Amino acid sequence: MALIAKRTAGTGFAQVPAGGHKAICYAVIDLGSHINPFRGNIQKRVMLLWELPEETHIFDGEEKPLVINKEYTLSLHENASLTKDLESWRGQPFTEEELAGFDIKKLLGAKCILSVIHNTGKNGNTYSNVASVTAAPRGTPFPEETYNDKIFFDLENPDALEALDGLYPWIQAKIKESIDYKQMEEVLAPDDFKELDVEEGDLPF
Repeated sequence: MALIAKRTAGTGFAQVPAGGHKAICYAVIDLGSHINPFRGNIQKRVMLLWELPEETHIFDGEEKPLVINKEYTLSLHENASLTKDLESWRGQPFTEEELAGFDIKKLLGAKCILSVIHNTGKNGNTYSNVASVTAAPRGTPFPEETYNDKIFFDLENPDALEALDGLYPWIQAKIKESIDYKQMEEVLAPDDFKELDVEEGDLPF
């Protein structure tokens, strides 16, 4: 099933340096519906993960690109963070037709420039956070393929639920806190992540 954004009224990671980085989106994760603790309303949440081909680290004896993520409410309201980041990423605003329903699976394989900042948490730890997502200048060289397999996880698709076991444990925990997951009565159905081909065009998605 599609993971549609609409206009509406950790562990396994190394520290990503602050600054601008080439990045490729390799995962779009449906986190399910959660209650907003500040407003008390229910919001559909989604996570994007990028790999940084020019920032690497040795994991288990192998050099791999660093990865970073950002969570969003699945909404294309004009004030939503997802809208602002995607329009900056595309380099142009959404059309009215796209605002009526944009399948964010199109983000898989899309290239961009991430601005990363460091923030210090209440526990004193420093965290890398995505401050902005912008279009890569025309002609910017990128690898032809991502190091990581492209991942699309949709909680509404029962054929993909077994893929939950392949996600980072802390992402699994977020999904299991969702209203959607708690309403499920059956054991996760078998399937696995699918490597998806992404067509290239004038826009990154």
